[in-house]
Amino acid sequence: HFFYFSHSLLGHSGKIGMHINFPAVVFGVLQHLHVQTIEDIGELGWDFLRNGSWLSLLLSLLNTGIWGYCIKNTIISGNPVWPEHTSRDSEFLTLAQCLVPCVFDANQEAMLLRILSSLLDRCLRAHEKAFLSSLNSSKYSGDRFSPLLLLKHTGFDKCMQDELLEKGGLNPCQLESVYDLLSKLDGTVDKMGSGIISKVFWEFVLHGFPSHFQTPSGALVSCILSIRGIINFLDGLLKIKDANGMISVETEVRQQILDSVMTIKSDRIFESLHGKCEAIYSNLSTGLGGPDYSYLYIMKHMEEFLRNINCREVTDGRIHEWIVTKAIDTMDGLRKDPSRAVVFNFFLSVEDVSEQFK
Repeated sequence: HFFYFSHSLLGHSGKIGMHINFPAVVFGVLQHLHVQTIEDIGELGWDFLRNGSWLSLLLSLLNTGIWGYCIKNTIISGNPVWPEHTSRDSEFLTLAQCLVPCVFDANQEAMLLRILSSLLDRCLRAHEKAFLSSLNSSKYSGDRFSPLLLLKHTGFDKCMQDELLEKGGLNPCQLESVYDLLSKLDGTVDKMGSGIISKVFWEFVLHGFPSHFQTPSGALVSCILSIRGIINFLDGLLKIKDANGMISVETEVRQQILDSVMTIKSDRIFESLHGKCEAIYSNLSTGLGGPDYSYLYIMKHMEEFLRNINCREVTDGRIHEWIVTKAIDTMDGLRKDPSRAVVFNFFLSVEDVSEQFK
């Protein structure tokens, strides 16, 4: 089904929407992907990679539509711009643009945000597993907290990273290669050809590369591409909603998106997305009132690290010391800053916070 749909879409964009309700097909496939559940690292095989390719194709459609809508309505967008268009690209762009008005006209944005926020959360959990398995597949265990997760967290310095690499018997080049994945993938896609359709095709082809179901790096690539695609869409959609003065997101969905974007913002692998994460946070936190509550997420990350270390058999006292020191330094900084003291007090549950933020 995927090959038939993708080749029909990319090869005959001008005809595919003539005989079917194309938006309904796109949203239907998204809903199908949403109900799929893959929880274990051992299950990140062909089904996971195939779902990633489906998601990549749909996100390319949605992101192209968002970009076209923003250009047409002079709304600033941080999404990529493809300057070279062929006639087939124009047909694809026209088809993609028809999706965006349908989202708003049919009041489908709530459903779309709900699905994509859930998929983003799922991709982040899979990304964590794939990252650990790629670096140290022989020692990976889902039952234990791995200190290697601290390697990609922006809150810890290079000295700590070097010591962790040494403890894990890893080469720094392994870590650098993971940090550079997105830029290398983009460079590969750019070399393959120009135009919208070429970029869309090669990006979903790269899901799971190298294509072998026992290669953890394949799942890692797929997760990274999916996470970027969702972030690009959320950033563009929220800019449209903000420009039209109609940002309204369900509380549970808002909280899930905020938690996800702050997790991504603390991940070195997604450094190129940090600006968009800040924009998403800014759009969703508008009207919450009070100080910058993003620091609560930083404290939450430290708290989760400590909880996992205490209950998942981590015996290295040095790692305990790193995280405790980082948490204390962060809290001390909040306590001493008058503009952020309320965040510190709220974290300690000694002060109320705005009802909107709750």
